[in-house]
Amino acid sequence: MDKSYSFQEILNFKDPNKKINSLLSQNIFPLIWTRNFKAISAAQQKKLFQSTVFVIGCGGLGGYVIELLARIGIGQLIFADGDKFEESNLNRQLGATLDNLGENKALEMEKRIKQIAPFCQTTALDFFLNKNNIIPYLERSNILIDCVGGIEIKSQLISLAKKYKKPLVIGAIAGLEGFVSSILPSSKTPLSFFQGQTKKSAENILGSPPTTVSLIATLQTQETIYYLTAKKLTLVNKILYLSLKTGFAFYNFEL
Repeated sequence: MDKSYSFQEILNFKDPNKKINSLLSQNIFPLIWTRNFKAISAAQQKKLFQSTVFVIGCGGLGGYVIELLARIGIGQLIFADGDKFEESNLNRQLGATLDNLGENKALEMEKRIKQIAPFCQTTALDFFLNKNNIIPYLERSNILIDCVGGIEIKSQLISLAKKYKKPLVIGAIAGLEGFVSSILPSSKTPLSFFQGQTKKSAENILGSPPTTVSLIATLQTQETIYYLTAKKLTLVNKILYLSLKTGFAFYNFEL
């Protein structure tokens, strides 16, 4: 990299997004992404910047996933949550602060991202999704990330992803345990993993410590990066399961 440009310099150009694509084509990273260099090539960074990711849920998993994607350089982020921050969210939800309790999670995450990733175009949906209102956003996206609790909504999301042929990265936590899995239109689903679960989310029963939440969110984000940069998902027909109960234990299960 012979030269780097600050985000303020890039914003002065007539078409900042076009300028970023031009710089990356010349193997020049904007300063905001120079620490990605080597771990991510300029070509891969360009792919990330040209991608649209749809994150469903802006709470524990979603807050971390959204921020990690913005920091790595995703060009367009869509995220949805009709819920509001409350005091019990402060232990693990990245967007929650004492100042924004009672405010919508999606709108507050959008404010946060604007202070971190000025080139990321955000669409914050401050309502709960259903099988009808989700469709326009689903169709615009390259990949979906499930960051919601409860088996019922996960099942609906899997069905929609398969129907519209969108890759989906799902994640779940329950206390000091959690898992990540990826789904393609023709792949198996990990729904059997939830057998015996009620509508009540397991995280409400076993707790939601910040360590498990941030780890699962990081794995979901990295799996998404694999797909966007190399069209490869490492966890299709698999479950990556982790337990922090007595140490660090990671298991790969075939579906």
